[in-house]
Amino acid sequence: MKRPKRAKKPNLKQVAFTRFMLVVAVFVLWIGGISIRLVHLQVTQHAWLKGKALDMRQDKKTIRTLRGDHL
Repeated sequence: MKRPKRAKKPNLKQVAFTRFMLVVAVFVLWIGGISIRLVHLQVTQHAWLKGKALDMRQDKKTIRTLRGDHL
């Protein structure tokens, strides 16, 4: 008489390791995407961003005046 086959229990350490590696892979892809975007902005968009920053800049001029009413 044959015994019915039992379902194999998953190895919990292997499952945890696989999930951990999946999280690490997503994190690495996320950091890689941010890095690529930063390089793109700094290399190819440099002139446009510099012009935009200069347009937004506000310069302060200080004028020395006398205090009070001197006639």
